[in-house]
Amino acid sequence: MRLDCLLKNACKYADTEECNPNCIIHKEFYYLLESSNVPKNYWENKQLYPTEQDLKAFETLSAIKNDIQEFVKSGRFLYIYGGCGCGKTEFSIKILKSFLAQKCVGNRFEDLAMFSYFPNLVIQSKNFDNKEEVNNIMEATMTRELLILDDIAITTKVSEYDMFVLNTIIDARYSNKLSTILTSNIPPEHLPRYYDARIVDRILSDIVIHISGGSRRNYVSEYKRKEVNK
Repeated sequence: MRLDCLLKNACKYADTEECNPNCIIHKEFYYLLESSNVPKNYWENKQLYPTEQDLKAFETLSAIKNDIQEFVKSGRFLYIYGGCGCGKTEFSIKILKSFLAQKCVGNRFEDLAMFSYFPNLVIQSKNFDNKEEVNNIMEATMTRELLILDDIAITTKVSEYDMFVLNTIIDARYSNKLSTILTSNIPPEHLPRYYDARIVDRILSDIVIHISGGSRRNYVSEYKRKEVNK
């Protein structure tokens, strides 16, 4: 039985007899997706079409995606900002998946990356009834080779606790040269309204990308049944 695998467009074994449920590449990649906390809605690749003003931004993000091993090895920081639905999260996860795809073969199921929606992370970190779970989550955000922190600031005031959580993570990652991608709706010049100057300086210490186009989320006005592969 051949697999319906997320790597089917890139794997040399796709559409061959080697593409079967015993494929170690398939198992490792899906394990890495699960352990990276990537939301299921982002597992499948979605095509993003840049507007004319975003061509340069998309070219830069594609270059990072294609050179992701060196990007991570060098401990680079990337801040992506833009309006709701412009593709910040989608593109950052494309970069993460590219990293996993290139590292999954023979990695022995070692956790490599982490995706975290920052508002949820703050809530999880307050689960004082399960300190072990909280410690494991926070350790992952501070030690994995690649981290995506999604929506680190939205259009409401952040709390002192939000600032504490972000400072703790960024300090650890910056000090240990661990690669970090951050997304937000907030332009970089407005970040000091939310966080202290020291942590903003670290967040903006490397690459800053603005996606200026509008929402790329599509909707339909009628219901059509979708066939789901079992």
